[in-house]
Amino acid sequence: MITLLAIAASFAVFIPVILAWVSKDPHQQFSESKYELVIQPGEIHESCFKILKTEKLKYSFQGSGKLDFNIHYHDEVNGDVFYTVKEELISYKSDIFQPQITQTYCMMWENKDRSPSGLSLQSRVLPCIATDSEKIPVTFRADTQNNTIKVLDSETRSVFLVEVGSPILEFALNHFGNRLAVATSESNLLKI
Repeated sequence: MITLLAIAASFAVFIPVILAWVSKDPHQQFSESKYELVIQPGEIHESCFKILKTEKLKYSFQGSGKLDFNIHYHDEVNGDVFYTVKEELISYKSDIFQPQITQTYCMMWENKDRSPSGLSLQSRVLPCIATDSEKIPVTFRADTQNNTIKVLDSETRSVFLVEVGSPILEFALNHFGNRLAVATSESNLLKI
């Protein structure tokens, strides 16, 4: 009996700590949503996300009626509203929104009809990854002593040099193209 009370007490302390930790970063917490709702006549619904300029918003929605839709943000200094996407009387849209600046963007639907409209929404904030047509072709090559990696934009022109300082076993670039991981033979180190 005492053990069960101790376990219950520890959960009572543990759960609020977890909830407080989860709510600290709303960008991570609310970067993906999927839900359905009903918008009554004359009412609006908003779904807002902080989106970095290095991210994009992938979204799709289906309404049972015609809705006015927009993506907007509020200027924090003077309170102006800037519309980046604006469409009237649509019931379906699937698109990717790429912001020009880091900002809290809101998707908004307004029901100007006389009857309720259902809305089914899926959205997700994703990192931007360069497409193959946007990537600059380069070659990575380890030197003869296997201590440096040269990045070449052609067979001979070096763009930059990565000094590792110990023999390289393997290396790889992440899919964003901004981190290079190098495995070395020195004490089994992995250098980033």
